[in-house]
Amino acid sequence: MKITGKQRLYEYLNDYLANNFKVFRYSDKVIFMIDNSIAEQYALTRENYILFKDDPLRRVSLKGTVVDGGTNDPLIGARIYSPQLQRGAASDVNGQFEINNIQNDILLAEVAYVGYEPNNYIIGFSPFGTEEKMAATLFPESRELESITITAERLDRNVTEKITGVENLSIATIKALPAFLGEIDPIRSLTTLPGVSTVGELASGFNVRGGESGQNLVMQDGATIYNPSHLFGFFSAFNPDMVNNVTLYKGGGPANFGSRISSVLDVSLRNGDATKHAASGGVGIISSRLSLEGPIVRNKSSYLIGGRFSYCNWLVKATDNIGLRNSAANFYDFTGKIFHTVNENNYLTLSGYHSYDDFKLATDSIFSWKTSNLSLKWDHTFHEKSFSTLTAFSSNYSSEVRSISEIEGYKYYNSIRNFGVKYDLTRIIREGSKWVAGMEANATLMEPGKLTPDDQIDNVSPENMQDQRSLETALYFQWDADLSEKWSLSAGLRYSHFLRFGKEDIYIYNYELLNGRYLSIEDTVSYTSEEVIKRYSGFEPRISLRYLISEESSVKVSYYRGFPVSSSHFQYLFHYAPGLLGNKWTVSQTTNW
Repeated sequence: MKITGKQRLYEYLNDYLANNFKVFRYSDKVIFMIDNSIAEQYALTRENYILFKDDPLRRVSLKGTVVDGGTNDPLIGARIYSPQLQRGAASDVNGQFEINNIQNDILLAEVAYVGYEPNNYIIGFSPFGTEEKMAATLFPESRELESITITAERLDRNVTEKITGVENLSIATIKALPAFLGEIDPIRSLTTLPGVSTVGELASGFNVRGGESGQNLVMQDGATIYNPSHLFGFFSAFNPDMVNNVTLYKGGGPANFGSRISSVLDVSLRNGDATKHAASGGVGIISSRLSLEGPIVRNKSSYLIGGRFSYCNWLVKATDNIGLRNSAANFYDFTGKIFHTVNENNYLTLSGYHSYDDFKLATDSIFSWKTSNLSLKWDHTFHEKSFSTLTAFSSNYSSEVRSISEIEGYKYYNSIRNFGVKYDLTRIIREGSKWVAGMEANATLMEPGKLTPDDQIDNVSPENMQDQRSLETALYFQWDADLSEKWSLSAGLRYSHFLRFGKEDIYIYNYELLNGRYLSIEDTVSYTSEEVIKRYSGFEPRISLRYLISEESSVKVSYYRGFPVSSSHFQYLFHYAPGLLGNKWTVSQTTNW
């Protein structure tokens, strides 16, 4: 090649090496030269080149995060692999990863995650480099067929899942289901799953494999939701614009969950967008919703707030039924979340929820209930295979019946307040094997009932039932492992200790002597606030064994024993999911005793 006149080095290299190399100008002082076959194979663009600061010892660590390009949420379990090094790493709960002891060289890093388009990065090292951390962005996978469209779903996750009866629904899946009165309902979507049924028509409660609705542990970001419904059960307590993921354990779940035997429903809220402000919402026939999100400190802290309110009284009063026209029903709720990045190893999350419901059905009584929850979570990463989560939470629920009668006006009130702390330590032993250990403590104050007559009402006697106080603590250990290509085991042990405290008077009844319609009180035992009225303790073992028949079918057997009552849960499942046409079926048998 003959050079005529002056020519910039970049232009000269680009012209001279165009047949064999892709020449990319990274900065004024740095030029990348990559073999054409590699550049074309991996479709490399400007964002795919990263230049790290050179290390004099020629040994560095490749650190970074993997996030969803649409929501900026961290992706857990993403695979980062270097063909030259023939090793890699998996992202942790915060989306972070680290590959140690890398000799300075030009590396190809392949980043992949199930359901997302893979991405590839060319990583170089130079004294002129400025990067210290790699930021990998993946977008959900999309495919377009030219002549025919086939609706399909991937091989059922339940086939390979170690724990029996786990169902995981993303908010995208939930929104794809038919909506009731314009409202997307995360809980109602669960009733489409095998083994889950509603407690009644148009109700948001659910029963799992023969259990009762009160045997379900329902949580939002670690805080318990005691009444997950609005408006007579027509709608659930969860704002669909705020939800990121819904996980249902049909049974006691892993050892880090307790207190219920039928199921565990774990709802996690998404993080707000840390790059830009945005708003979303929806308008329905009887309710509307609005959510706002955006950065507090760009790329470091974000907020997400949302609310819903109802206006269904116009629909009730539009009827010709006088009884209905004199009725009323309302609800509203607010949900908020603040996510803050302290540093690359520490994250703080503050979540809050408040809701209120009331209704009146052509009577002189108004029924209402409200929920107020708060949770603070600290996620800490020790290194790429060890991390912990510390959660402090508060759950408050109360209900009230208000009589507005001029003759017998009164207010009846009851409530439950719960405060707790939970600590989980997770260690990844190898791919497909990990353990979780931790502790949990819950303090509960219950107000069974308090009756207060209105002013100047003499024919209603005030009553105030004794408050009840309890403390439940637990230690647990959970181990999940692939024993072989076919066999996997999930085993856990939880030790729970329950204490019921005074101050309280305990009545001893004579069951052979009636005082009218009531039992006669034979004696009374008084306890002070420091005394323990009753204590229970016991182990809660659980084990799930899976045998993989093929990529499309598996057999599972699990056993779970709850506390403090002597109740057990046994189930076996057979899963079959060919996948190509979305066909799948599950045969299951569950026994509770």
